[in-house]
Amino acid sequence: LIHLVRDELMDRIVALKLPHESVLRDPSARYDVIRETRQAIELTHPHIVRIHDFHEGREGWGISMQYVRGKNLDEWRHQIRGLRNSPVAYHVEQIETWISQLCDALIYAHEDAHMVHRDIKPKNLMLERHEDGREKLLLTDFGITQKLRMHTMMLSRIQPDTSDKATMGTLPYMSWDQVQGAPASTLDDVYAVGATIYELLTSRPPFYEGGYEQIRVQVEQMVPPPMARRLRDFDLPDHGIPAAWEETVAACLAKRPEDRPQSIREVATRLGLSSSPSSASVPSGEEISALQAGLDQRDRELQALRGQLEKTREETLSLQNRLQEAQQAFEQHRAALEDELAGARETLAAQPDPNAIEARHQAEIISLQQTLAGVEQSAASRQAEIASLQQALAGAEESVASRQTEIASLQQAVAGAQENAAREKAEAAARMEEHQRALDERIAQVEGDARRRIEEAGNAAAEATRTARKQSAHAVAEALARAEIVQRRLQILESAATAHADSPAVPESPLDARGEGR
Repeated sequence: LIHLVRDELMDRIVALKLPHESVLRDPSARYDVIRETRQAIELTHPHIVRIHDFHEGREGWGISMQYVRGKNLDEWRHQIRGLRNSPVAYHVEQIETWISQLCDALIYAHEDAHMVHRDIKPKNLMLERHEDGREKLLLTDFGITQKLRMHTMMLSRIQPDTSDKATMGTLPYMSWDQVQGAPASTLDDVYAVGATIYELLTSRPPFYEGGYEQIRVQVEQMVPPPMARRLRDFDLPDHGIPAAWEETVAACLAKRPEDRPQSIREVATRLGLSSSPSSASVPSGEEISALQAGLDQRDRELQALRGQLEKTREETLSLQNRLQEAQQAFEQHRAALEDELAGARETLAAQPDPNAIEARHQAEIISLQQTLAGVEQSAASRQAEIASLQQALAGAEESVASRQTEIASLQQAVAGAQENAAREKAEAAARMEEHQRALDERIAQVEGDARRRIEEAGNAAAEATRTARKQSAHAVAEALARAEIVQRRLQILESAATAHADSPAVPESPLDARGEGR
């Protein structure tokens, strides 16, 4: 499920991707997605959809990512005619910019981030179209969605044919070594780029007919036809695919990895595309340090602004004191002039020639009025200076408030990052404790089994000893009985021998004692 939500902390619109309910309860899926999210956060390229964070709450977990205002290339392609099954093929001029941006993104991912996508296809290529005619392609689903889909298939057994080797990807865009479950390689993405270009220019991927096993056999054994012939087979107009594009796509779709272009940069060069150097930003592992450095810099700027503000306040206070002193001097001088004027009027009233005295006093009054006007003009100038300083002070205070807001935002970001780190550390400690507990239980079980087996062996040995002793005693008794029988027989024989020895001798001749024949 994908929801359009607002991140209140960062004040931005993001796409929140939530897994299937069965995957939420799978600890291995959560672990895999966290690992993939950590890697994907490091991908900061203008043509790769940015992964923001892993979020977890009481009801489950999900991933927040950049919201793209557009559709994927598969949706744009079928929107042209409005019929889902109608074949739509682009011209090379239409997709040249898209493929160039895709190559830039993959060059950055392979060479700078050392990551492989393994599921490049038109559905994973988002396209933003602006009102001024500009188009921007963004590569999405770097590993995370594939992990979620793989765990969903393994739990629901939707596709058991691929679960045995845990393959990731979409079969029509997968190389044969990827189908066999070989380790991830950049050459897998080279094959997928070739299959994607093939589909955009001919309306179908290189192999698309049949079920899973049929397509698998085609990927293993068959060579796709040239794109120009595929257009003729579909009764589509031949829009003049350049020979370099035909040869490069055919090389990308080679069965053996060593026969393909050995990098995406080489693919871009063969297609005649200009690849721009990748623009990587600060990796996620250094985000907290960068935020802290920015916070320290803002703090230094704030301290400088506070110093300037304090200096401005001191200058304003000094000007206010000088103005107050000037006003006091003006009032004193004015009072003195008024006193002199009153005295002059009294003197004039006492003088006999009032016209001359009046003229002299009028001249003095004019002079005094001119002096007063100069003092008032100086006071007005000082007032203008004070107003200007007050405006500068207000601007400085507004700048300080803005910087304080930025510092608060940075502190919140640092706190969030530290909280995530603490949560991950706590989760790791919990997992270590659980593993240790399981290990202790296993050791205790093994020790119990060993003690039980030793005890059983001792019992068996004791029983064997008792049996042997019984058998030995029985044999001894039999031997003694036999010996007693033999002894009695010997005694009988000895008695018979003694009796034979005591009897008269029998003549050997057949004649009796008298010599007579019988």
